[in-house]
Amino acid sequence: RQMFWNMPPPFGVAGLSRHTLIDIDEAGIQLKYANRKHGKAPIGVEVIQNGLYGHRDKFTLICAIDTTGCLHYRFEKEAGTTIEIFNRFVGQVFNIYLPAHPPRRLMYDNLLSHLNPIVINTIHASDHDFIQRAPYNPRDGPIEYFFSMLPQELTHRMYKMKNDNDL
Repeated sequence: RQMFWNMPPPFGVAGLSRHTLIDIDEAGIQLKYANRKHGKAPIGVEVIQNGLYGHRDKFTLICAIDTTGCLHYRFEKEAGTTIEIFNRFVGQVFNIYLPAHPPRRLMYDNLLSHLNPIVINTIHASDHDFIQRAPYNPRDGPIEYFFSMLPQELTHRMYKMKNDNDL
């Protein structure tokens, strides 16, 4: 962690403008049930209501943020992040949302699909660079704050979701 903040690139971010960093991470989401056990009811009456969304599908959310907020996300009904999916995502971030100059630096953890030579070539071909950060440390990766709020936001909106598109 000390190396990440105090060493210059390619091992750290010392001397880099924070505006050039893009944090990327992914989260797996599995909806198991959405049954209401608490709510408004007459005294002595228990609330048991079947939820609108109650199957066991797995989804993957990949998100990229920078100092201005969310740049790009990919939300698909599939479990896991493959090399092809991550490479396509990185290519879309650079080709659609970011100009080649000024060069930006992707920041992500050490998932194997992140470190694949195909992904690294896509990043360098776009005249950008990357750096690994310590995984699961919200103080070092702002994307972790986003993902820590995600379960709470899903819980608040669960009863509005009737199908995959609503999710």
